[in-house]
Amino acid sequence: MTKEKGKLNDMLWCEKFRPKTFEDVINLDFRIPKLLNRNMPHLLFIGPPGTGKTTISKIIINELKCDFLMLNASDERGIDTIRNKVKMFAMTRSSRENVFKVVVLDEMDYLTNDAMAILRSIFDTYARNCRFILTANFENKIIEPIKSRCSKFTFKKVSDEELLKLLIKICDSENVSYTEDILRKIINVSKGDIRKSINLLQQNVKDKKLMSDVTYESDIKDVLEKLKQGKFDDVRKELIERGTDWEQLLSEFFEYVSNDKVLSLEQRKRIILELAECLYQMSFVLIKEIPFARFLIKVEEILK
Repeated sequence: MTKEKGKLNDMLWCEKFRPKTFEDVINLDFRIPKLLNRNMPHLLFIGPPGTGKTTISKIIINELKCDFLMLNASDERGIDTIRNKVKMFAMTRSSRENVFKVVVLDEMDYLTNDAMAILRSIFDTYARNCRFILTANFENKIIEPIKSRCSKFTFKKVSDEELLKLLIKICDSENVSYTEDILRKIINVSKGDIRKSINLLQQNVKDKKLMSDVTYESDIKDVLEKLKQGKFDDVRKELIERGTDWEQLLSEFFEYVSNDKVLSLEQRKRIILELAECLYQMSFVLIKEIPFARFLIKVEEILK
């Protein structure tokens, strides 16, 4: 089935089509809306990227109409951030009577253990005035005293059929000509990541039409080929311009390299070791581009 449509919008579709209400959310846990009252607990949202953790957090803030602070813990992960930004916000009174303030810490699993320990004490001291919503990909990276103070909700990847309905809805809304076969190709690449599927859809639309030759930021074969040719700078610049999710790309690197039959067994082993080292280094630095650039250099050397 092909549909002919009209004019495209330059706005990022992952933001334009981000759900604004609970009714718009795919796979909403029915318990979450019921928590929005004066007794709302601290919340911990666990799940892979692109499953709606941040979206639900924003809807909660909108529904409560409260004062809020949103921080990405992967960028601001140290003690100073918790002491200076979070504590100062939590300790001041809300601008609205009988409405508590809310702090959203995205990617909570990137906070240092020392920062988490301080956050735990802030939980206890300012609980009457402030609630916390924490999102994380990996539950095992969060200290037990934090987890025990939160109500935990697990977010799962959406099904292929649910993603297909969403992408069709976006294509219809943006007047894009498409075929379901191409949409399913995008879904297969996205692996249940809603944000990634929408980004891939937008990236592959040209002149009101969804291109049949879908390309995506994690085209590992292309990256490896360019590195083999010594084009490190070209690869790095291209990935930066795309706003690449470095850890997601490493995951896709692993999947590709593990099954690639062109690389020798020795090359695949060495690349996997470098993948592991890069992921380890990323857990200790703020600028993840640096260990990833090192990884690309090492892969380039392996391919020579």
